[in-house]
Amino acid sequence: HMKETGSRWPPLITAETMQKAGFDADYKTKYKVKGENFNDFEKIVKWNNIRVLSLWTNDETMQNYNKRTFGSRTLPPDWQQAQEKIKTDPFALEQIQKKKENQCQSFDWFDKHVYMRLTGNHHPLHSSLMKE
Repeated sequence: HMKETGSRWPPLITAETMQKAGFDADYKTKYKVKGENFNDFEKIVKWNNIRVLSLWTNDETMQNYNKRTFGSRTLPPDWQQAQEKIKTDPFALEQIQKKKENQCQSFDWFDKHVYMRLTGNHHPLHSSLMKE
C-alpha cells in the first residue's frame, strides 16, 4: 500500500479499501466509535493519529504531524484539549504501562532499525523529510 500512496502519512484510505474491510460505500457518514454515532471520519482519523503519535513517538515527530496536518507545529486549541485527555484515558494509560513493562524502544530506534530496514526510507514524519 505504501508504494501506491507514496508513503503518504496519514495514509489515504480509499472507498475501495474501506469496502474490502467490510464497510459500506457511505462509510464516511455512517459509523460508530465506542458505541456512539459519528459523522466526521476525518476527525476520527486525526484523533487516532494524535493519540498514537502522542504515545509512541517523540515531540519532533508529533510537531511534524501537526505541521503537515494543521499547518502549524502546534496543535489548534480544540485538538490540544483532546490531546490532554490522553493523559487520563484508561486505554492510553494501559498502553503506556505496556510500553514500560515491555521496555519498548524509542521512535527513533523504530525508524532506524525497523521502518528503514523494511522500506529503505525514513518514516514519512521523520524530520529529514519535512520541508519547512
